[in-house]
Amino acid sequence: MKIKIYQVIPELDREQKMFLSLDQIGRRITPEIYEQVFSGEVEADTLEDVFRIFNLERPEGYQGRSLSVSDVVQVLDGSVKPGCYYCDSVGFAPVTFDGDQAMERITNHDFHGLYIERQRVRVYLMTANGLCSCMGEKVVLERCRLSRSELGYRLTVKLLCEGREEQFLFPEKPEILATPYAPEPPTAFFQASRELCGGREGLGACLKLVRIWLELSGQKFEML
Repeated sequence: MKIKIYQVIPELDREQKMFLSLDQIGRRITPEIYEQVFSGEVEADTLEDVFRIFNLERPEGYQGRSLSVSDVVQVLDGSVKPGCYYCDSVGFAPVTFDGDQAMERITNHDFHGLYIERQRVRVYLMTANGLCSCMGEKVVLERCRLSRSELGYRLTVKLLCEGREEQFLFPEKPEILATPYAPEPPTAFFQASRELCGGREGLGACLKLVRIWLELSGQKFEML
């Protein structure tokens, strides 16, 4: 039987759908939070055979989890009717699932989810162009898809009084300062940041200056 197997990505599973039955997730499957963990031929005549193989035998090179509830098996050819099947609490259920919306095998798993939301805060962060400061009506830092095979981090800032959003993508968890009241830092900070932004050490040094300025100004702040 020729199949593909898809499993929920822990880092993107904000609604905690992993290991839940179809009824428990309201029969709503989100392919964007799945990754393809297997594609190939297996010696199987039924989906139950596939379940046994990926729990007890685990084909050579397979790095996914043991096949379990919430996984999706796509049958491409074989004795089972082609289509997608959800591994349910009992047996398999045919479902609509677009594998093209799922991620390919992820190369940078760390299995840590992240979702931080703040209201009406100013954030300070370093970008390729230096220090960035913006006041957000709503600020969200979360895990995201960076490419078809890599995960990253996304900061979304809904700008206060402007109604538009700014988004920043990072391959690694960024250092972000947030404070509810502070104004923009002095202009000299922005100039210094452009001179220092040639490396991670420089980025940290510039944010440290902002942190010291906030402390001296008596401002409350946090690292997101």
